[in-house]
Amino acid sequence: MIHFCITNDNSLIFKHHKNQITCKDFYISFDDKVQLLEDDESLTLFCGILWEGTVDEVVRQAIVPNGQFYCISINKSTGIISGATDILEDFPVYYMIKDDKVVFTSNLINIKSTFNKRWIYRCRWGITWESFYPPIEGFSNPNSKETILENVYRVGSLCYFIYDKVFHYKYYVKPTYFIDSFVPKYTFNETDIIHIAFFLSRTNLYRQVQY
Repeated sequence: MIHFCITNDNSLIFKHHKNQITCKDFYISFDDKVQLLEDDESLTLFCGILWEGTVDEVVRQAIVPNGQFYCISINKSTGIISGATDILEDFPVYYMIKDDKVVFTSNLINIKSTFNKRWIYRCRWGITWESFYPPIEGFSNPNSKETILENVYRVGSLCYFIYDKVFHYKYYVKPTYFIDSFVPKYTFNETDIIHIAFFLSRTNLYRQVQY
């Protein structure tokens, strides 16, 4: 499996995963498919693949990461939690903050909470829908990052995040990343299209004659 859990209060979760360690006031558990990386400053859990960049660069939040992954670290001195999610949120990370208690996990159903009736009502009646992508101005894709569990949220895609008693996040690319690729880069008038079509037809005809 590919799950992890970090919490400072075991009453927030149902169970721990196979591998278990502690750091500062946090209980950390993770499955065998999750890598545990350690240096002088931090403990890091990484799962997935990076096509560009290194895990160290992601931990330092120094690049625009390219891959399918999640990454979450705890500073050994301060207990500050930081991490990153991928562009498509293939490896979602969930969290719940309750006073000074917190849990971060990839396994939503491992968090003890009641059902979020607002979320269920919206989904049942189609009043609104939850986008997995960041809100984009001018487009109807509301993203509250709520989940089916009360007070439990998704970190969301494209995010670097930090928890230092307060949850902070930022997008490492523009939210419009998802629609920029559909914006035409070239424009053609009718005359251009006729000339291009004529050129392609003549080129193809010439090739056929050659053969």
